[in-house]
Amino acid sequence: MIASNDESGNVSPTPKKNKPNPGNKIKPAARKRKILRFLTALRDNGGCVWQAVSTSGLAYRTASRWRAEDSQFDKDWEEAKAIGMLRVEEEAIRRAYAGTGKKVYYKGEVVGEVTEYSDRLIEFILKGHFPEKYKERYRDTPETSNDIPIGVSIYDAIRNPTTAPSAN
Repeated sequence: MIASNDESGNVSPTPKKNKPNPGNKIKPAARKRKILRFLTALRDNGGCVWQAVSTSGLAYRTASRWRAEDSQFDKDWEEAKAIGMLRVEEEAIRRAYAGTGKKVYYKGEVVGEVTEYSDRLIEFILKGHFPEKYKERYRDTPETSNDIPIGVSIYDAIRNPTTAPSAN
C-alpha cells in the first residue's frame, strides 16, 4: 500500500495499481509470447541457448524450469535447436562451396576482392555425411613382417637383421 493525502489532508492508504503476482507466476498469454520469442531466437541463431535467452529476454533458469515442466515446450525446444543447427550446417556448406569474399588491400586502400574457399570445412562436411568413407584410419598392430620389435633399436636391426622379425 502507498500512502496519499486526501482532500482533508489526512494520509490514507491507497492500493498499488500493479500488484505483485503471487508466487511470481506469469500469465499464460505472456508465457506463450516469451516462449515464442525464445524458440524463434533459438532457431535463428544456430541453436545456441545462451544467445536465445539473451535475445529473447527469458532467463535461462526460467526456460530450463519451463522445459522440465512442459513436454511440448521440451519438444519445441529440441526442434528449434535442430533447425538452428541445420542452418549452421547450410552456412558451412555455402562457405565451403561458394566461398567468402575477402577484400584485397594495397597501400591501405581496397583494390579488389578474392573469393576464399575452406578446404577444412569441406573435410568436416564430408566426414559428417560419409563417416565410413572419410573416417580416420589408424593401425593398432603392425601389418608387415619388416616392423622392428619393441626393445630393438633401428641401428641394431640394420646391423643384425636376425633381430628383426622373420617373414612368415
